[in-house]
Amino acid sequence: MTNMTKKAGIRAGISTGLKIGSSDRLSALVVERGVMPVKALSAFYWIGAWGVCADQFGREPRSVDEVATALGMSLRTAFKWQATFRAVFPEYSTPATLWELVHDQVHSDDPVQIGLQLGAAIL
Repeated sequence: MTNMTKKAGIRAGISTGLKIGSSDRLSALVVERGVMPVKALSAFYWIGAWGVCADQFGREPRSVDEVATALGMSLRTAFKWQATFRAVFPEYSTPATLWELVHDQVHSDDPVQIGLQLGAAIL
């Protein structure tokens, strides 16, 4: 993450709290794939939502329904985030591997904040 992107994130009111590492590689991957930032953020939101639930449950979430219910979010939004995740990262059936990469770098239990933290390098 460059100083310029850090400053841009701070100007936008985003406190990244991330170390340079896996999250930057994740951001670089979506940039390399030509994914638009809004679409990337939606995929990152799903990684956050899924990961927060996995941490709460002590296991992988069984369904989109379970994630939506646990987080008090609409089922439509949860399915939208999951669909975007699958489009951006078709090689992953769940965010488990990506969540493991970034888990220690995110400091929130809010999927949107996690998504913003993960996407700070591309905003």
